[in-house]
Amino acid sequence: MKSTGFTGLKRIAIAMLLVITLGVGAASAQIIEVYNKLGSDVVIKPAVKGADPFFSGIYNEARAWVTFDDFWVEGRVGMNMTTNNLWDTGVIEIMSDKTYGNVGWLPFDGSEIVLGTLYYKTVPGTYMNAYDDALPAGRYGKTGATYLFSGLSPMTGISMGVNVPFQRDMFSDVSFFQVNGAVYYEGTGGLNGGVSYFTNLKNDVTLGAFFSYTGDDPLTWMVGYTYNGYGIDGETPIDHAIDATMKFDMGFFSISADFEIGFNVEEGSNMPIYTGLLGIVYPMPDLALKMSALYRIGDAKDYAMSENLIFLYPRASYYLGPHEFSVGAQVTISDMPVVDTGVGLAFPIFWKYYF
Repeated sequence: MKSTGFTGLKRIAIAMLLVITLGVGAASAQIIEVYNKLGSDVVIKPAVKGADPFFSGIYNEARAWVTFDDFWVEGRVGMNMTTNNLWDTGVIEIMSDKTYGNVGWLPFDGSEIVLGTLYYKTVPGTYMNAYDDALPAGRYGKTGATYLFSGLSPMTGISMGVNVPFQRDMFSDVSFFQVNGAVYYEGTGGLNGGVSYFTNLKNDVTLGAFFSYTGDDPLTWMVGYTYNGYGIDGETPIDHAIDATMKFDMGFFSISADFEIGFNVEEGSNMPIYTGLLGIVYPMPDLALKMSALYRIGDAKDYAMSENLIFLYPRASYYLGPHEFSVGAQVTISDMPVVDTGVGLAFPIFWKYYF
């Protein structure tokens, strides 16, 4: 067995939390959600000219969330069963981004303290509909560690949270002391506003400001601004970013659109742009047909020299009681004018079962 991306501390913490989850689950605790997801991307061909397709292997994710009167336990384990040299050597990996454990304590109404390896809250409205994820600056507590959340929403609509992550370099020249958090307002009519703050209390500060409408109308939307953070992919550094997303939902049909543009102030720096569309049709109550189309431009100021990607993902999801079946095809087009355009293919399928 091979495992990647995990420290010994994280492995011990996750193992303990999963044992606790199973133990308390047997003690007549209220189980909020338990699921198992089994799938594969089947054959994959990278978006590189001349690359050969290969079998991606099989993955499995198991998650459980158990809650009591004043605390809860969550655990998830992800396993990726792949092959080296085709079928000569089998490899089992623990997927670090799919494996975590958290324990939450509710000392009094409106508060929550969490200790875990991956747990975060989001500022309302920062979920990008077509991209299917929250903006990096909209997720506070995302680095995983000790959290304190305090909610005042029952009285004022205002909520706030503070996170101090586990840090190997605490009080060093690299990072003095990392802190992140957010304050936001959730209006009764669906109008929301929030500010996020990330700092090492030394010379690095990230700010996010978001305004959104998430009411009962068919149209919901968000506009946001990030200072000194990352683009929607969580990896591209951006001095200033402007984001917007909307969703128009008619029940049997919905369409979503995303947009992000980044500005960097240094001379010769890039200007990344992302756009995305997602359409969903429900021809029958238990069947959803979905189509995603995402486009990322690495540098709008110099398109001929930038890395540009087009991502298309048509798929169908069928729901049968506690079962969900999904099958689709992913097409990735590496549109880089300075090199030959490459086309990548994958055919993800999965079965998800809710206990």
